[in-house]
Order: sequence, then structure tokens, then C-alpha cells
Amino acid sequence: MFLLLIVANQLLFGQNTSNNIFTEFNLFFDAEIKHQGIKGDWIFKLNEITGNHKFDYNNDGFNDVLMEFNAIPVDGGGVTYYFAVLFENDKNNSFKFVNYLNCEQLVFKLFNEPSFTFTNTKYKTTENFVLVNSKFIKSSL
Repeated sequence: MFLLLIVANQLLFGQNTSNNIFTEFNLFFDAEIKHQGIKGDWIFKLNEITGNHKFDYNNDGFNDVLMEFNAIPVDGGGVTYYFAVLFENDKNNSFKFVNYLNCEQLVFKLFNEPSFTFTNTKYKTTENFVLVNSKFIKSSL
């Protein structure tokens, strides 16, 4: 899985920023996703990156990245968590974590400023989110 992530990042983002997005993703994953459960007693690992979407959400001329992925417990199984995480491209020098969203039954569809649109796979509806102070907030847009 580790090698797959490195190769995928190099193909998707080019060599200048690939290590930065990979490093930033790992920092985010360790800080926000790895320890789940009531007391952080479940340890999760990356299972699969299911989507990489590039678009300029902040109108600075650089492609930012929204990654969809899922995580599973290191020991056992049975639970899969789904997420989307947004990284801002800082002038093609590095990526910075913005925020993430729990995406149970949600799949990213499109970004149309200012709205991030997801399809709800269970109800066949769309759900919109906007960023307010770097936080994803459900919107009626």
C-alpha cells in the first residue's frame, strides 16, 4: 500500500509536490484518523484512496486537492470509515491541510464555488458543503 501511494502521488501531482502531498496526508492521517473510538483505543490504517480531485477552490491559480479515502481497523475488521480531506496548494511549493469531512455514503461529485457537492449513494440525493473558517458546513446551496 505504501509503494502504491508513492507511485500514485508522483503520477497525479508531479515530482515537485508529490512528496509534500504524501507527507501532509500522513501527518493528517496520524493526527485525525489513526486513533478512533471512545478512548482512541481503535487503531486505524489506510485501506484505500478512492478519489483524487484537483481544482482551485480558493481562486489563487493553483490546483488544490480533495482526496477521498477509507480506513479500517489494524486488528480485526468490520468497520470502515470514509473520509474526504482538502489540501490547499501553496504556490506549488507544498500542500497544507485545510479540513476533512466524514463521508459515510457520500461520494464527491463536483466543486462549483463556493459549494462542494457530494452524492449520497444511499438516498440518491446530493449534499452540499461550504467552507466557513476552514470548516466544512452543510449548506442548502
